[in-house]
Amino acid sequence: MLNKKGFTLIELVVVLGLFMLIMGVTVTLFISIVRQQKRILSQQEMINQVTYLEDEISRNLRQTEMDPSGICLGTNAQSVYMTTHGNQGIRFFSKENGCQEYFLDADGVIKEIKNGSSPQPLLSAKYAVRYLRFVVLQNTRVTMVLNVQDMIIQITVSQR
Repeated sequence: MLNKKGFTLIELVVVLGLFMLIMGVTVTLFISIVRQQKRILSQQEMINQVTYLEDEISRNLRQTEMDPSGICLGTNAQSVYMTTHGNQGIRFFSKENGCQEYFLDADGVIKEIKNGSSPQPLLSAKYAVRYLRFVVLQNTRVTMVLNVQDMIIQITVSQR
């Protein structure tokens, strides 16, 4: 009678096959979870930047006043707001920042100009801005429509 003190080659191959199958499923699941987490973090970062952009533009649009010198909006200005860049931008005068303008540049980046300084981006260039429009309503309200990576946002701001 033989003493059986080990495993046969077939038993080892079966166990190794099962182990590899379990490891393959586990690694695939882990990679899927990591990719989903990266997508969620990227979307959250975009939402944070767009929220900052909305808040910044809204706050400044609420604080507009008539241009006392006429340099910003012109001497015959009938409104405290002036659309620019084919309605893809807006210019106004604020106490805090003087003549200020927000617009969608030709490269698809929303930029800001304060008192004639060079344009500064407000949103990361990695987010595609597909659409930006400003509509002035009754000289006291501005509606902004923004499409960033297929996320459409519309806000209306009233002057204080």
